[in-house]
Amino acid sequence: MYYDNIEERIMLVKCGDVSAFEELVLEGCGSLYLYAAVLRDTKKERFDLVRSTYLHAWDRLAMLEIPTKYDVWIKGILWQEAAAEYDEDEVMVEHVAHDRVSRIMREAFRYAENYWYLSPEDKARLTSSVISEICKREELKSN
Repeated sequence: MYYDNIEERIMLVKCGDVSAFEELVLEGCGSLYLYAAVLRDTKKERFDLVRSTYLHAWDRLAMLEIPTKYDVWIKGILWQEAAAEYDEDEVMVEHVAHDRVSRIMREAFRYAENYWYLSPEDKARLTSSVISEICKREELKSN
C-alpha cells in the first residue's frame, strides 16, 4: 500500500478525523482484500474480514506509535481478526506458520478477483460501510 503523507493522516485520525480515516480505508482496502483472499473463500467473507479489520483499526489507532508502519500494523490486525474467527482453531496457526509470505501472496493473486484491486464500486461500498459504522459508534458515544 502507498499512502501520501501517512504521518499527517495518522495524526488526524488519532484526533478523531473520520474523513482522514475514510481516505486510508479507500486507499488501502484493495491491498487488504488480497490478504483476505488467502483466508476466505467468498467475496462476502473477504469483505466482512476487511470491514472488521478497519473497524478494529479505528478503535486501536491511538496505539500506533510509528505512523510509517501503518501498512504492517493494519495487515497484522487483519490476521488477528481472521485468527479470532477460527476460534482457536490450529488450522489458521499452522497455515500462517508453515507458509512463506511469497507462497501466500501467490495464492492470493490466484484467488483474488481483479488481482488485489477491488473495483471502484466495491471500494466505495466497503469504505462507506466502515465509515457509517464508525459514525454510528461515535454518535452513540456522544449521547
